[in-house]
Amino acid sequence: MLFKQKQADGTFTFFESDLNFDVDVATRATKDEEINYNLDKAKAQKINELNNFHDSKEVKYLTIKVGNLQTGIFVNQEYRYLIDEQRELLAIRKDAGETNPTWLYQNGITLPLDLKTLNLIRLYIGKLTDDNFRARSNNIKAINAFKTFEELDKFDIKTGYRINQILTF
Repeated sequence: MLFKQKQADGTFTFFESDLNFDVDVATRATKDEEINYNLDKAKAQKINELNNFHDSKEVKYLTIKVGNLQTGIFVNQEYRYLIDEQRELLAIRKDAGETNPTWLYQNGITLPLDLKTLNLIRLYIGKLTDDNFRARSNNIKAINAFKTFEELDKFDIKTGYRINQILTF
């Protein structure tokens, strides 16, 4: 059963219990309050699903192809720092006189990536990250705006996401 308890500021806190309470401790929630409580709970679960999806490999993994070779990287903060560090090192090597410095990215397969390619990858990762964060934000707003369980059930949490991305050079 769902109960409500009046707080000092006049608002109500809702809680579930199998026990009965005295009226001065807590009262049963109305049918409408129970529906709204359950809808809010379902929205929280949907947002949790969305957050898990947002952090999944489907969203955070980028395949990079160079010629007939390919590898993948996770599009997260750690790899963005790694790519930024390698871009800086390649720029320094180029300034020091190397004519065509390359970074050999190792992830089971070695890909020769030059400074221009690393710059393009970094830009792509930034755009991909921005787009997917925007999709997450828009989806949370949509979920919170739903008024019925039917709307919530029909909503696809993948809406607006760019998933399973492949970058080819």
